[in-house]
Amino acid sequence: MRTLRYYTLLLARRLWDTKGVWLRAGLCLFLGIGILFLEDFQSFDGRFHLRGEQQVGDDIVVVNLGVAEWADFIGVTPGNMKALGEFTPVGDQYYWSPPHLSQLLEKIQSSGPKAIGVTFFFKKTRSRYVIQKPLNRPNVVWGSRLNLQKQPVLPALSLDYGSNVGVLDFSFDNDKAVRRFAQPYVSVPHLAIRLAQFSDSWTFYEDSLYPMPGVWKTINYRGRRGTFNSYSLRDVMSGAADDELKNKIVIIGSEDLDSHLLNTPLGVMTRSEVTANIVDNFLNRRWFHYPSTIVLILYLLILLSLTVWLLFSYPQSVAFVLLIWIGLGIGALSLWIFDAFYVWLPLLAPLSMMSFTYILFLGYQLTQKDNINWRLQQEQKYNFEVEQLKHNFVSLISHDLKTPIAKIQAICDRLMAQQELDPEVSEGLKSLRRENTELNRYIQSILKISRVESRDFRISKDAADINEIIFKVLEQLRPLAKDKSQNLKSNLEPMFSVELDSVLIQEVILNLVENAIKYTPEGGEITVSSKEIDDEVIFSVKDNGPGVSSDDQKKIFSKFYRVNANEAKQKGSGIGLYLVKYFIELHGGRVFVESELGQGAKIGFTLPVMDESIAQPKEATLGGSL
Repeated sequence: MRTLRYYTLLLARRLWDTKGVWLRAGLCLFLGIGILFLEDFQSFDGRFHLRGEQQVGDDIVVVNLGVAEWADFIGVTPGNMKALGEFTPVGDQYYWSPPHLSQLLEKIQSSGPKAIGVTFFFKKTRSRYVIQKPLNRPNVVWGSRLNLQKQPVLPALSLDYGSNVGVLDFSFDNDKAVRRFAQPYVSVPHLAIRLAQFSDSWTFYEDSLYPMPGVWKTINYRGRRGTFNSYSLRDVMSGAADDELKNKIVIIGSEDLDSHLLNTPLGVMTRSEVTANIVDNFLNRRWFHYPSTIVLILYLLILLSLTVWLLFSYPQSVAFVLLIWIGLGIGALSLWIFDAFYVWLPLLAPLSMMSFTYILFLGYQLTQKDNINWRLQQEQKYNFEVEQLKHNFVSLISHDLKTPIAKIQAICDRLMAQQELDPEVSEGLKSLRRENTELNRYIQSILKISRVESRDFRISKDAADINEIIFKVLEQLRPLAKDKSQNLKSNLEPMFSVELDSVLIQEVILNLVENAIKYTPEGGEITVSSKEIDDEVIFSVKDNGPGVSSDDQKKIFSKFYRVNANEAKQKGSGIGLYLVKYFIELHGGRVFVESELGQGAKIGFTLPVMDESIAQPKEATLGGSL
């Protein structure tokens, strides 16, 4: 049984064999994780600029009090507002009059808003009598700043225990931009939370979702400055905004005081607009969410595995195009998730990791290919040397055997010429001569195939009459057919000259006719035919021998293949038909066989006719039956 130790060693061996791959993959993953943690706010801010128009809650309205409008409203010039006496804390630089402020709030209250949030920081008044009824209603929430000890400064306009006061504190990143929100570590809720609690949507919040102090939430800004419905002091006091303020959360601020302007991912916004975005995030649950570190690492690991798989599965150009499409898909998916589900998926880290992986593994693959090419060159050199040794050995042995074979044949012929021989000795000499002749044929076949498979083998074409070649072959083999009492006929049509290698084609025809004589029984009939159809010359040899089965027809032209049914009766090397097919295909032709068992066989070949501009018409000198 295979033990755990066996599988552990097997795994260790495979890891060691593929160390070049997974070490590079680990480096790429480490780079992606590093970029993930080092990624700054630039890529996050870019998402806001790329996405389209976003839906804005219609239950929030901003009222902007301009300095000039406020001075005109209270009947003074901006430079004389200090004479009114009441002064906001340092930072707002805003003089105000309690009676006029009460008039403004009374006008807004008459429209029926759900709540009014004031983002101005008012200091304590000099006398309590100036506090009028519209200023301390429960649905009027006053913004409170934090002192140096990070404690809320409750304005005198607030109710008992500060129940209508909201801390107006913003979290700034290193670049002084407001991207996140967190409830300060104080007992007074943030102004945005106070205002959100007046909406019916707040009841859908579970207690566990109430922001605990110090818990950061990323603000989902709905658009650039001016996205929320905004009205001026003149619009409010003239009654033009009465219908728009009904059942709304009204946030009052300034658009021309520097202390009210804040940097955001979408540019500069007023303090009231940033507060409106936070309230909207609370009411509609639009906070941005960041996947956990484990999820992001798994995300990078999946992309890395996909990238490596593509690089090893496809050519470099195809893999490059696929990776570009995957990168575009990742970007589109990230933007869609950002808009639809308020989830931020990083783009810089995965795209950088995929690019680095492509470059790193591209060099690795090039190195591997160079190594493989070098090995192939060495293997080709070795195979060439082995092939040369093989051909030299075969040629040497075959050449050395020709001399003793010739001597044996000469001795047999000389002894058989004697008239007084014992019949048994005479039969033995005949058998020895036949075997000697068969051995000579084997050697000649080996020499031929050795020559054919050599690298410098070439064919030499010239214009020739194929019927003349057929005639020579038939004259050469007619005695062999006569020994077996076979009727060797020919049916040759007159035709033009064909461009071919006469020596090779003669070898082909000789082989086919000799095979027909060999496998045709005594007294059989063999017909050799030639004709021209369209642009082809067709040669065939038909016999009435045992035939060839359909399975053998697919294999008889293979090297060293012999038909099993005739293997015991007829001797051969199985090389002849292989050379026939090879020579014919060198001429651009094809071989064919038509046969059924017990009904003989028809084997032949076709050759393309030589171009008429080269070949000259020549009347065939042979025809009819021989």
